[in-house]
Amino acid sequence: MKGLLIALVVVLVGLGAFIVFDSQRSELPPTGTTTDELIDEDGPVVTPAGYRLHEEPTLGYRLLVPEHAEVEEEGAGIRKVSVIGPESEPATEITDGYTFTIVARAATHGSAESYALDEIEQDLGEVVASPTQVTIGGDYEASRWVERSMLGSEVERSTLVPGNGQEYSVSVSISGDEDGSYRQEVDEMLASLEFFTPERDAALVDTVPIAMLDYERVSDGPERGCDRVVVIEHDLVPATTTPLNAALTQLFAFDLEEVEGWQNFMAETNDTLSFERVTLEEGTAAVYLTGELSGLRGVCDNPRAAIQIEETALAFDTVDSVELFLNGEPTDLTPGGRGQ
Repeated sequence: MKGLLIALVVVLVGLGAFIVFDSQRSELPPTGTTTDELIDEDGPVVTPAGYRLHEEPTLGYRLLVPEHAEVEEEGAGIRKVSVIGPESEPATEITDGYTFTIVARAATHGSAESYALDEIEQDLGEVVASPTQVTIGGDYEASRWVERSMLGSEVERSTLVPGNGQEYSVSVSISGDEDGSYRQEVDEMLASLEFFTPERDAALVDTVPIAMLDYERVSDGPERGCDRVVVIEHDLVPATTTPLNAALTQLFAFDLEEVEGWQNFMAETNDTLSFERVTLEEGTAAVYLTGELSGLRGVCDNPRAAIQIEETALAFDTVDSVELFLNGEPTDLTPGGRGQ
């Protein structure tokens, strides 16, 4: 009888452990989750660790790119994402790494298939894998084939006509991918591609507001912390269609502690704190930063970086509120505060 009770206790303990493990397991994301499974249909893209959002408003697309990748403008409508590995020889074609090139232009084809056939006819490369129909970015139909370049390397080509008035050609060349990590990064970028109507008529803006501080409180600007806020107008060269992003980029670029006669605390901290990007949804500007706050010499300094960032964004009529994120986490950007 005693042995039967012991056996019953062991079974119950094992069952309880299984239930606890299964409930914890159900809270974890599934293995092999791809980028398109990380996109919130009712909100902004959820950026996986190690990636950043890259958007081309006038070309009509956005995608996630690895943090260590370089994005270059190769010409009108051409953007190249490149990663050069440690084994690639300098001043030669990439032998360790990859390139991911997107060409955007006004649509002249009715389908991805007809676009692909025209590209194959015009290209000098040898087709080594005929076009097949695939899906890119979750639900965009594409034609994909493989060709051998004049230098002998294989290039994966895809064409898309997503219905936004544009057509796109994506070329991928991978070399030295011993552990498959380059292929995985390329697949993440392809899975994250999202298309939208290009901002063709977006107005060029050549001046932006940027918030400075009045330590002496001699101005009539609004009071924040120990200071008053003074908004200056900064001339942009060249003009931009994304003024909010341009204003915050310039705020972090100023390296003088005094700008147009007003104090600029950002010069004290921009060696360790960097602006990454800003998104604007329904009046809320989400400002993404990386690094850490520095240059603090007293309690008055503690909120100054946050104040300049927030007041710069709030100087735009389209911004009603500001949310700050540091290294991916919500923050109030003050020592010992939220996110620090």
